[in-house]
Amino acid sequence: MFERFSREARRAVTAAVEEAERRGDPSVGTDHLLIGVIGSAAPGSDLIGASVETLREARAEMDQAALAATGVDADLLVEPVPNRRRGHLPFTGGAKQVLEDTLREAIGMGSRRLESEHIVIALTLRPLRDPAIRLLEQAGLSPDGIRTDLIQSMRRSA
Repeated sequence: MFERFSREARRAVTAAVEEAERRGDPSVGTDHLLIGVIGSAAPGSDLIGASVETLREARAEMDQAALAATGVDADLLVEPVPNRRRGHLPFTGGAKQVLEDTLREAIGMGSRRLESEHIVIALTLRPLRDPAIRLLEQAGLSPDGIRTDLIQSMRRSA
């Protein structure tokens, strides 16, 4: 399936893997895919309405809130150690589902190639508890609004 991805969409997925590695995370999740699309400056990323820094800050706030809820003082923690794992990082089940949904969205829109915009549309269709959706909402963004804007933008340029 990856061979059907456009150059920009591949770059976004590669940026997602790099984001997971930068954080020292053991796998690539939907939140990494979201940040990867924006970080790669892929087409449609400007319609998300947030910068990589904004989403990283939102994720840090979510992490601190989760730690505080368990009684851990986040100020006492050290920076994460970059993941030195050999080989490829695995994708979470949610991230795999997003990539599959990307294909469905592209086919449904009559596209031959899977574009970064299709990735974002697939991300915005995730359930409310999904890390990418929670990250968008933490940053004050509307997944439904992003999806609507992207679909309209793609229809205008078609």
